[in-house]
Amino acid sequence: MKCCLAPRIAFAMALGMAVMLSSVPGRSLRLSPPCEQLGGLTPGVSSLHDAEHLFGKYDIAMPGDVAQYAGGTEVTKAFRWAAGMTLSGPTIVVETTLGSRTIAAIMVNNYPGVATSRNLMAFTPENRAIELYGQPDYAFQFRMPDGGSYREILYLDKGILLVLNQVAGRPNWQVTKLILTFPQYLNNAVALRMRDARLGGSVEDITYAYRVWTRLALPPE
Repeated sequence: MKCCLAPRIAFAMALGMAVMLSSVPGRSLRLSPPCEQLGGLTPGVSSLHDAEHLFGKYDIAMPGDVAQYAGGTEVTKAFRWAAGMTLSGPTIVVETTLGSRTIAAIMVNNYPGVATSRNLMAFTPENRAIELYGQPDYAFQFRMPDGGSYREILYLDKGILLVLNQVAGRPNWQVTKLILTFPQYLNNAVALRMRDARLGGSVEDITYAYRVWTRLALPPE
């Protein structure tokens, strides 16, 4: 499976579900910053100014979708930094809610060298991600229209959502996308995905099987 097109299709599918959740009347959240950083930034603490200090001037500003994909319920604006000359390749995305310069979500998409507090970055093998962060709170597998699939693993308290794909020329599953956001957003994302799984949609809750696998994959203490 090609790792460039499939995640964009899947991202749009999951975003559509997130928009439905964000439209529930009266759904307000008390947000707390995660205990992690991604690229030296923390949602709820860092600002767009901090991001520009680290990465330079962003390449483009546009309506956001990362926060909603990760369970957010507010309209956001996205600021993108691209590697090379095209925005369809590796990117860093920082999103803020409208009227605020405080970061609500950070995404690293196929962009090497931008890491979490524990040095997890794009193209890290799946088993290494498990070694760094342990068993995830939830794991989901998404079926794609072309017959392929991708996985998500979520660490709620840490505010981390990882997207895993099979990348040509690399063994096993690889982290291709990292998202850091508010833990409360991820709780929404889990509820959304579990609902879709119950309705027989494109998402399968693989949490139990994944935890069994991680117990075998983690090195003995």
